[in-house]
Amino acid sequence: MSEYIIIRVRRLSAIFIVPLVVEFGFFLFLVITKKSSNVLNFHGLWYIAAAATVFVVTAYQLIQCYYAGNDSLWKILPYSKELLALIDMVIYVIGTSVFGIVYQLIQNAAAKHSFEWTTYVGEKLLSLFSLYLLILAACSLFKNIQYPSVGRTLIAITTGIVIALQVFLYFKINGKNITSFMIGISNVGDLKNLAYISVLPYVFFYVKQNQMLQLVNTSLELNGIISISCLILFLVSAKLRKLNYIDLVG
Repeated sequence: MSEYIIIRVRRLSAIFIVPLVVEFGFFLFLVITKKSSNVLNFHGLWYIAAAATVFVVTAYQLIQCYYAGNDSLWKILPYSKELLALIDMVIYVIGTSVFGIVYQLIQNAAAKHSFEWTTYVGEKLLSLFSLYLLILAACSLFKNIQYPSVGRTLIAITTGIVIALQVFLYFKINGKNITSFMIGISNVGDLKNLAYISVLPYVFFYVKQNQMLQLVNTSLELNGIISISCLILFLVSAKLRKLNYIDLVG
């Protein structure tokens, strides 16, 4: 297993090499020129695009490997596909988190802000686990559909519905504390008012410290509930599933 994990880390880490190299390029440019205003804005736009691309690619690969059975290595290893999928998921979560931390370190250093570790890292990790586990749980629900294209569509729809319900429930619970908000982080100072609903970062304005604490706790609770529920569903469905069409014909 250790040899497989090493092989997998080498293969999957290639997804994050280009974004991290670009981040290093931004860092060198900021150090050499010492002109950060316009560069930081462009850097933020780059990160949004790169992070979205990384997620789409990693989510698609996870679905292709676990649901569609497109990885030949998985077919010959004496391990369950559930275990191999969880290993891939952990690598994706760590890689995406490292990318986000490097970005935030550069942004904060250039803007001469302290990096809010406690606010950012814990929420980031849990939000990623929540979303990837949701995708895997959706994959397990539709594992026996005979047409992979239909199955992938249902996986995407189910994931989108759960995320929409999570956002609705979040705002239903915290409506009285929310005056103004935006999706995404416009500047490093926003981190103190940051809360993740699923994997989307929401920044809230005009909130007091106790209100922001409640907003953060609600996001942690909802992401935690989804993570635990989806993990249980994912593992239980693997035990109960008697027939796997994709595995038979893949």
